[in-house]
Amino acid sequence: MTRSAHSFILDHPMAGPSSTAAAPAKKPTPLPVKLYLAAYNLVQAAGWSYILYLMIDHYFVQQKSYNTLYPVVEQALAIFQTGAILEIIHAIVRFVKSPVAITFVQVYSRVFLVWGIAHSVPETQPHWAFTLMLTAWTVTEIIRYLYYFFNLFGSVPYILTWCRYTFFYVLYPMGVSGEVIMIFQAMPVVERNKLFSTELPNWYNFSFSYYYFLIVMAITYVPGFPPLYQYMIKQRRTIIGGKTDKRKSE
Repeated sequence: MTRSAHSFILDHPMAGPSSTAAAPAKKPTPLPVKLYLAAYNLVQAAGWSYILYLMIDHYFVQQKSYNTLYPVVEQALAIFQTGAILEIIHAIVRFVKSPVAITFVQVYSRVFLVWGIAHSVPETQPHWAFTLMLTAWTVTEIIRYLYYFFNLFGSVPYILTWCRYTFFYVLYPMGVSGEVIMIFQAMPVVERNKLFSTELPNWYNFSFSYYYFLIVMAITYVPGFPPLYQYMIKQRRTIIGGKTDKRKSE
């Protein structure tokens, strides 16, 4: 399952203590680490905001079609999505409490779609699914990185919490749909051109089919989507519902 799902599903303390539930006292994040994470989250939030600006300008100012969007956002998308690889390092060196394996899957899935699909299979770039996928990613990441930034300092604005645990109703299926369609759009091209594939016989006595790899990637969405979506709904009831009940009691 890709990060468009995990970004909502997993409320990692990416940049500090959780603001959504009472917990035992935690060891404070060293100031240099906190400042670094604050800068990282702000840069990423700004980067994804820039991508959103490019999309809005492309569609509503330039009034151009979805089939010409990719070249407009290509460089910024490559920079800021690839930059998320740092989050794996953050988890490894324990700057954050996120599990390394889950963080790796989150980042890998996004980087794979950027480089292994959109960049490597140009035929997918003009498809409307790219806009669908990128819209979900962009809104998700702006909210996520701002949430993490404020969470560093132990005070997340309620509007960010509400957006984080409400927008997923639309953005999660929207992102998953775009990602799966992008993979399916790439399959015929990959099969025809044998892209990134190795056949026997060869010097290494090893074969690999990128086409079948894409099939496996697409299949993983089937068992992954329903439980994660249901889990997020439960999380929303706990986090947003709990805050609402508390406000009413006051």
